[in-house]
Amino acid sequence: MTKADHAFENCPMLNNIIGGLPAGLKSMTYCFKDCTSLQSSPTIPAGIISLDSVYKGDISLKIAPIIPDGVEDLSRTFSGCSSLYMPPLVPDSVTSLLDTFRECTELQETANVPENVSELVGTYYGCTSLKIAPLVPENIISMKYTYMNCTNLTYAAPLPFTVKEKEDVFTGCTSL
Repeated sequence: MTKADHAFENCPMLNNIIGGLPAGLKSMTYCFKDCTSLQSSPTIPAGIISLDSVYKGDISLKIAPIIPDGVEDLSRTFSGCSSLYMPPLVPDSVTSLLDTFRECTELQETANVPENVSELVGTYYGCTSLKIAPLVPENIISMKYTYMNCTNLTYAAPLPFTVKEKEDVFTGCTSL
């Protein structure tokens, strides 16, 4: 088995996975999407490439799992995980952070940004508990809706000159 796409999608009573996920998985797209009672995740096996939307809408998930080296896609991985308060360490292999933490309303700080990522699009949109937008690495060339509606953001580091495309980066950040 190389895919666990949609395996447990929309299982609102699922709150724990006993055991682990099988080795050899490459993709877990939407695997635990809308599992609204899921509080923690099983260990993600090595070899996974895509975690697109894996935990999207899991409002009870408080602690992010360890993301293994080799993962490239974290698009929408934690989008809507309104109880998540700390981001995971993002491996250097990641190339996409599209909407990764969108509407994680309890998120207290931002994640590290690997060198392979060039865009921060909607990454922290609606993360209302964020207070600081740290320095953006120089490998970022495009920022769209990155911190939009982060209403408690009180500090934003200056954007580097390498960011050529800026669209609504801080729109709705009413505490800035």
